[in-house]
Amino acid sequence: MIRIDRAVIIATVMVVLLSAVVPVSVTTTAPKAEEVTKSTEAFESINFYVYFNDWNPNNNLPEGRTPLKGSGSTLASVITSAFESSEDYKVELLPTGAVAAVNDVIPEKGKMWVIYQWLPPEGWTPVTPGPLADVTMVENTSYLIAVSEYRESSNKTVYEPPDVRGPVSEAVFYLQCSDEYDIKPQQLGEGEIGEDLLEKLHRGLYITGQGSSISEAFADACKKSFSWEGPTYESGALILKVPDSRSAGLTEDQKIGLEMGIGGESGTIPGWLGIFMGLKDVNVDNFYIYWNQYSWSDAEYKWNYNGFCLGYYDPGVIKYVGLVYTSGSAMDPGDHTPLDGIDPHDYVPE
Repeated sequence: MIRIDRAVIIATVMVVLLSAVVPVSVTTTAPKAEEVTKSTEAFESINFYVYFNDWNPNNNLPEGRTPLKGSGSTLASVITSAFESSEDYKVELLPTGAVAAVNDVIPEKGKMWVIYQWLPPEGWTPVTPGPLADVTMVENTSYLIAVSEYRESSNKTVYEPPDVRGPVSEAVFYLQCSDEYDIKPQQLGEGEIGEDLLEKLHRGLYITGQGSSISEAFADACKKSFSWEGPTYESGALILKVPDSRSAGLTEDQKIGLEMGIGGESGTIPGWLGIFMGLKDVNVDNFYIYWNQYSWSDAEYKWNYNGFCLGYYDPGVIKYVGLVYTSGSAMDPGDHTPLDGIDPHDYVPE
């Protein structure tokens, strides 16, 4: 069994976080077609939204409209499929697969139709149709086709992403922590509610939340499920706290339900966990005990260890997430995970 130093994991994550706070508004030249393995996978459900400009009644935005649904194996074919199924929208594509017009609207000079993919925590990220865009498609991902200002700079095209919220989806979280770790029932709920939740946590507890990223959905699930107060924002972290009425006898760490890292001025939530249920990373004999994080794959029908923080996952794509407080030992894909035998599809909301 391969053991990886938790400090290495943390250092790697911090590098990723530092790169994430840089706004992504530039598309670089895509790899040549021969450098990318052609995608042959057929997708059944890809979401599309349309944004003409502010207050345009034809806007189809995540806040209140049902997305157009497309299928196919290339971005261009999926776009065509989505618009052909709509009675309200039509699209004209260039030979490259780029969008020339939507509903006969051709942008004025200095603007163009741009295809954006929803990629938290960066947000709406411009993509260029072609082999690279095709191989980065995933089932249930979301795209926004929007009129955007652009300019050329150093052989790159720089776009001004629209101020449009990402799609909100529900995620299901499976939580597990053995009774050897000190969690008090009042951290989770009042009286018998807390006792019941703690008992379920020892066996395996499901909670659900909504958001535009898994980290947003996780904070929402925790707030609703455990009646934690907040959020407040302190020193670059989102904080949910156990109510004062339930904090008697708790340590300062136990009074914190959730401490989760956020980004810079963008307010995005990369979602690294500082404290959850009063438990944080602990070094024991050069091995770390921490909240191991997993995502469920329907394609492989198994749990996979998360390579990134919670905020790098889209709940529209990744519906089930597992968090288990245990020693870190599952970085090797060949290892068994603490969630072996747990099928999240068996979960029935109470």
